[in-house]
Amino acid sequence: MIESLRATDSDSVSRGNHVTDRSFDSPAIDEGLASHFFAELVRRHTLARRRLTAEREGLLDWARRLLPGHFRLPPSKMHRRLAALLEQATFRRGARLNVLGPRGSAKSTVASLAYPLWAMLEHGEPYVWLVSDTQHQARAHLETIRNELETNAALRAIYSDLIDTMRASAGRIVLAGRTIEAYGTGQRIRGKRRLRHRPTLIIADDVQNDEHMLSPRLRAKSRDWFFGSLVAAGTPETNIVHLATALHHQALGLELTRTPGWHSETFRALLREPESQHLWARWRAIYTNADDPRAAEKARRFYRQHRAEMDRGAEVLWPEREDLYTLMCLAAEIGPAAFAREKQNRPASPEACEWPD
Repeated sequence: MIESLRATDSDSVSRGNHVTDRSFDSPAIDEGLASHFFAELVRRHTLARRRLTAEREGLLDWARRLLPGHFRLPPSKMHRRLAALLEQATFRRGARLNVLGPRGSAKSTVASLAYPLWAMLEHGEPYVWLVSDTQHQARAHLETIRNELETNAALRAIYSDLIDTMRASAGRIVLAGRTIEAYGTGQRIRGKRRLRHRPTLIIADDVQNDEHMLSPRLRAKSRDWFFGSLVAAGTPETNIVHLATALHHQALGLELTRTPGWHSETFRALLREPESQHLWARWRAIYTNADDPRAAEKARRFYRQHRAEMDRGAEVLWPEREDLYTLMCLAAEIGPAAFAREKQNRPASPEACEWPD
């Protein structure tokens, strides 16, 4: 049988019939092409495996692994809670989240850097707005995101297929159809869309500043813009995240704690005061003695001698960044009213700080 098949094949070739293709006698695929296909297969497999690892991580673990330059210290209680709330919002949609945190507590690092990157790269968030008190500040947040996309090798190793499509300008980044834009308080945003999308995620990060705190007119104007233009710009499925430090008792962040439909959480740098107030009063007298050039040194020595008792009962939000002694020094330096406002989200009454328009 085999011999007859060979004879038939030989006859066909000799007669010029269609059985003339000798390709089975030589490699069917060029070795270079085969090597390319194999390399591409390995690349896609590696990418899929890395993506699977990323998908199994929460926001904070993802950020600590892929954005290590911004997450050098262990996270605080606020960071963990904020990340959990943002994760829930990503999957439930229509969230209205208001978070008040101390100034300098890296709330923006979590919510205005890590979160939009995670939401876009991992979960395909179609259209994100970053909003701050000025367009310049909002674009600064956007520039930080752009820098990570352009220079972060760890991100590129996992999301190169998205990052390679990036188109960026001063106020916008587009990744494979996913868009993030930057706006300032008061900008004209009514009716803005990107393709078929209204914004699907709005991150309002410090949309009021110190000037708003000094002016009832500016506070009212920013409030009207927030509710009338910004919140109304989305759809019922749009997630809106508001981040702030409460600098005035009529600040937007405090108003949102009383607004129906908003989930609010407030964090303070000093969670619990130390019990031994009498020792801290003695320490404060030493530390603030302007006539003694060695006041800081003597105050530190006093603290070391009485540390166990002076620390008793105290709890701080982020000890790796601001321990108890650091916070107590700051309170002595800037005064109780400023400390309550900047670190505790407990602003003083307007009569004590407001200027007439």
